[in-house]
Amino acid sequence: MQITDLTPQKNNPKRVNLFIDGKFALGLDLDTVVRAGLRVGQILTDEEWQKISEEVTKTSLYNNALNFLSFRPRSEKEVKDHLLIKTAQKHKKESKISKISQSVLEEIIAKLKKMGLIDDEKFCLWWIEQRQNFRPGGKRLLKLELLKKGVRHELVNQVLDSLAFDSREKENCLKLAEKWQLKHKACLSVLEDKQRIFRYLAGRGCQ
Repeated sequence: MQITDLTPQKNNPKRVNLFIDGKFALGLDLDTVVRAGLRVGQILTDEEWQKISEEVTKTSLYNNALNFLSFRPRSEKEVKDHLLIKTAQKHKKESKISKISQSVLEEIIAKLKKMGLIDDEKFCLWWIEQRQNFRPGGKRLLKLELLKKGVRHELVNQVLDSLAFDSREKENCLKLAEKWQLKHKACLSVLEDKQRIFRYLAGRGCQ
């Protein structure tokens, strides 16, 4: 494999497009170019290319993860899934870039955990608070949502127990029932009213 061109990117002067054997391979930052000593005409071995490609992938995905986490807290699974999707998209776009390895993915996740940017317990607390403030529901629905986010079953139960959520659930469900009745009070008979309320509460996770 021979480097045939290193072209500055139009919209980002700190990055360049690297061409291998006359074809675009990937974009990388100038620091990586300098550290690796890359130059036009250079012949790369498979081992050298693999090292460069993996480093570029790791840096790109780490920055992508930081951006993903900047909008709101995320579970560990959400971040992993996001990075895998981004890698698949990048692999299609840049023909020579390596697919992310499990070790690289775990390295990125471990770094984010160490920085406190990924913490499933804190994520659970944030998710429950958001639901209670903006879309209250029962314990069953909360557990289902958190499990879908990839949080361990044991941790979900632990957090809900620490919040004494069982004692709050009845109050939440009563408020939901009252709100539903006010909205539909003129539309249904007493029997229909009860049946519809029960179905509504069940759908919101009230037990």
